[in-house]
Amino acid sequence: MGYQLNKFGYTLLAVLFFYLMKSTLGFLFYQSIGDGKKWTIFYFTSTKFYFILSFLLIILCVAHYYFPIDRNKMFLYYLCFFSFVFIFKVFFYLFHKNKILPEKWYYKFLYICTLQIAPLLLLWKLLFF
Repeated sequence: MGYQLNKFGYTLLAVLFFYLMKSTLGFLFYQSIGDGKKWTIFYFTSTKFYFILSFLLIILCVAHYYFPIDRNKMFLYYLCFFSFVFIFKVFFYLFHKNKILPEKWYYKFLYICTLQIAPLLLLWKLLFF
């Protein structure tokens, strides 16, 4: 019909698809291993985590675009920051007081690989390749 997505629209749809897919796969994962009751605790915990992270990202975006900083130097800091956040998130889920990840070690490994690493690689491919 003559409509095209601009960069903002494409990015919005890619990120929306990413989080919908990640939530759906997480729900199916918990239902398939018989821990459906833990899904609500996990979803609440991950929502809190992403809510706090979104405020940090807003602050980073404002600082990046409205203050004179060298973007080439900041790339290394951004890469370290996002790597730290990813690793912190995995350990936060592993050592949470409510034991939100499954008890068996191979389910934890399956969760981390398929629902933490693979969706990020898919989002990276959608946005940058």
